[in-house]
Amino acid sequence: MVRALLLLVILCYVAARSSAQSPEFRQISDLDNLPCNEIYDVYFDNKGFLWIGTEIGVFRYDGHNFQSFSPDKHAGQALTGFTTVNEHLYVFNFLGDIFEAKGDSFIAIPVPEWVLPHHYSPLSEGFDGQLWLSGSEGVFSYHTETRIWTNRTPKHLSKDDFFNTRNSRSRKENIWFTSKSEVVRIGPDGSKTYPVDLDEGRINTLNRHIITPGEVDVWLCDILDGSLLKLHDSSFVAYPDPELKNLLKNKKLTNMKEFEGKLFFMLYDGLIIHDPVSKKSEWIFRDLPITDMETDPEGNLWFSTLGYGLLYCPSLQIRSYPNNRMGGSTYKFTYLVPDGEGGVYYSRLSGGIGRIPKDYDQMIEIAGPVQADISALIRDEQGSVYTAFNNYIFEVRGNRLEQINASFPATKDILVTNNFAYLASSSGLHFGSSLRSKDTMKMVFYGWCRRLSRSGNPEQIWAGTTDGLYLVEKDSLISKLFIGEGVQDILWVPEEKSLYCALLSGNIYKISEDAVSPFKKLKNPGQQVYRMRWHKGNLWLATSRGLGKINALTYSETWFDIRDGLSANVIYDLLFQDDFIWLATGNGLQKLKANLAKNASSPLIYFRSLHINDQAFDSLAIHAISTDHILLSFDVLSYYSQGEYHLAYAFDNGEWQHLPAGQNALNLMNIPRNSSRLLVRAIDAKGLSSETLTIPLYVNPPFWQRTWFYIAQLIFTFAIMLVIFRIYLRQLRRKQANALEKAKLKTNLIESQLTALKAQMNPHFIFNSLNSIYELIVFSETKEAAIYLNKFATLLRKVLENSEKESITLSEECEWLNLYLELEKLRFGDDFSYQINMDQINEPYTILVPTMLLQPFVENAVKHGLLHKQGIKRLEIEFSEDENGMLCLITDNGVGRKKASTFRKSGKEHKSFATGAILRRISMLNASGKYAIQLDIEDLEYPNGKAAGTQVRLVIQGW
Repeated sequence: MVRALLLLVILCYVAARSSAQSPEFRQISDLDNLPCNEIYDVYFDNKGFLWIGTEIGVFRYDGHNFQSFSPDKHAGQALTGFTTVNEHLYVFNFLGDIFEAKGDSFIAIPVPEWVLPHHYSPLSEGFDGQLWLSGSEGVFSYHTETRIWTNRTPKHLSKDDFFNTRNSRSRKENIWFTSKSEVVRIGPDGSKTYPVDLDEGRINTLNRHIITPGEVDVWLCDILDGSLLKLHDSSFVAYPDPELKNLLKNKKLTNMKEFEGKLFFMLYDGLIIHDPVSKKSEWIFRDLPITDMETDPEGNLWFSTLGYGLLYCPSLQIRSYPNNRMGGSTYKFTYLVPDGEGGVYYSRLSGGIGRIPKDYDQMIEIAGPVQADISALIRDEQGSVYTAFNNYIFEVRGNRLEQINASFPATKDILVTNNFAYLASSSGLHFGSSLRSKDTMKMVFYGWCRRLSRSGNPEQIWAGTTDGLYLVEKDSLISKLFIGEGVQDILWVPEEKSLYCALLSGNIYKISEDAVSPFKKLKNPGQQVYRMRWHKGNLWLATSRGLGKINALTYSETWFDIRDGLSANVIYDLLFQDDFIWLATGNGLQKLKANLAKNASSPLIYFRSLHINDQAFDSLAIHAISTDHILLSFDVLSYYSQGEYHLAYAFDNGEWQHLPAGQNALNLMNIPRNSSRLLVRAIDAKGLSSETLTIPLYVNPPFWQRTWFYIAQLIFTFAIMLVIFRIYLRQLRRKQANALEKAKLKTNLIESQLTALKAQMNPHFIFNSLNSIYELIVFSETKEAAIYLNKFATLLRKVLENSEKESITLSEECEWLNLYLELEKLRFGDDFSYQINMDQINEPYTILVPTMLLQPFVENAVKHGLLHKQGIKRLEIEFSEDENGMLCLITDNGVGRKKASTFRKSGKEHKSFATGAILRRISMLNASGKYAIQLDIEDLEYPNGKAAGTQVRLVIQGW
């Protein structure tokens, strides 16, 4: 009854106060299925689940659903003091009972009376992996495996020193706790006592102090009056900060923690944050009794309250104005402009105008002549601020309004330059020398005009209308774009020398001096762009579906909404001021850091349960299931998504199937037979996927899909077809034997022909060589004849060695061609020269060519082309290769084939035998399928028609 009355007093006190600004948060209460709004503490376990200790018990929260964990005794009692030791979760109640989480409930741990009869401090994980606590009887530890309690009280302390002690904390392998007048630390190196320097008259009052070991310092705070002490030179002394002391004065603390180097003091009247480095303090949530705080795996902050449930805060850097907004037009803000002094002017949908000065926490309302719709709030290039409502234009001067002209149609935008003024209204575009007189304004065009913007030409402006985009110079209309399309906003970016134009269709265009190009198409149908701003290479959009940032170079886009800490998804205006972004939203003003970034954490997924034909299984190992219907349940953690996540699954490497949002159970029917794996993952509201759970899975198929049935079916089919196959095989073998016999005869014929040709060519070559020797002996000296005979012997040996080979390497072919041409050079003298070029052949030692394929062409070039030529005689043999094969060019500068025929005594008598033989040989090689050889002989001529020689072109494939 007393607690209920206290809660009622707190609620009434909170309802009567409001502050100007506070971090943006989302309240989770009984309206969101929270079982109890009165929460004592919160705790995140190692998996990321949020545990909530309330007046009526413990609940686990996954960001979407609450699960009750009831203790096995004292049901309904308040539970608090969470801690995890060796993967086990522990909690206690105010009656001195300690519980361990088992399954879906808490099991009481037996606590001897000599340990703690009742009333003790929060539980802590010790440096030795045991559960530690301190109370009125001393300091004790509990071994989670052996379940044995041990007295760890330092020897110099007695039972009287622990009267009403209420505090112990662990940090960096140390346990810290308070006695009546000292602070004690127990660690691996033993225990140490630290005296406390309290003000006179406050001795023996540490039982009401909270100790908070931080990353660097250890703090001690009185929960009743907020007195703060800090460990310094082995003793606790008063912390000298007048501002913090004044804020904590006469305030009762519920808790104290350190987070990211800052101290968080939880009060019955809000939260005080103090930075020991900068010495700055801040009092937020002034209307709410805060009891505890924690941060989740995604980096979001969670606060527990007495009577108001949970507060979910994505970032303390996002501040909202006012703090006590509850919806309605009063808290819908429409326009923002800078005030020129680092602050902002704002307008409300309900008609109010106000100002928030720089470094000032209050909203200053500016009284207007009438509460009416504000259609514009503009700051011109000269620093003047104008507003328009009720068909009148006012200039904002400090904290007052001054009417500057007579009635105008509903003004939508104003652009004032050094010499001229433009006014966009619901009736059209007006132009004149001053806004202060309606008579000086001329109508440029009629129609609904929404937005005005500068252009690259100082004499011209852009006007966005419901019927397109107009380019205007003074009172003249220059050109039109997007005729028939409504323009939502336009923005001139000097550094880009471009205009950005957002249309009602969702298309955003970039208009430069020489081009109109599409920039971005908004994905959400019907999404309206209320305002565009440029900041550091990014185009920012205030829209009806959140705040957007589009990179002008990469076109990558990032979107922020209420999940990221915005107070509403409808953003009417935005403004960059120093290092902050101001937003005018459908639920208040907001001030954010300009480096706002998206939460990049992925969701987490855990297996919960498996049911097969209503039978539960704890293991994920599934074998030989004779059913195609199973039910699997999962826990998904995505606090960012607020339930807007979904599951996706696939069998083996099949196509992924997606479930509706928020559905955590997978009801599988008609499972593909012989599936070996079920893959499951969670996808959050950002589209990010969790790690994939792999579940072993095998479903027994029906008998007609089992292996033994397939084998029997195969044997039966084989037996039926065996007879038919044997008959067919007998006929096929007979046909194959006949075809093989014919193929052998044809192959033998071709081989015999090739052998005969080579046998004919070899004597023919020898005859020519002997004839050359004879001529050399008759006309030359004996020494030269000996050299010639030696080379001829070498050449003859190679001819005999290769005569039985079907093919030789290109390197070998060129080697004995070189011997042959050296003999011919001895015969012809210095007038004859030759060159064999294989530079374009990568590996001549691996390329095989038919034996003596090239020699007849070389012989014909010497005997018939060069023999009768007067002067220099030149023969070139060049090889190259590409994807079509190997190319051989044999080129001489002889008399040519036509003139050579006049030197013959008789055509039949002197016809070249080698040429005819090689042609037949090429034909047979092509018929054998081993080679594909193409031959082309070309007569070369000078420009005057005189013969310049002969070129033989051979393309050889199949090597």
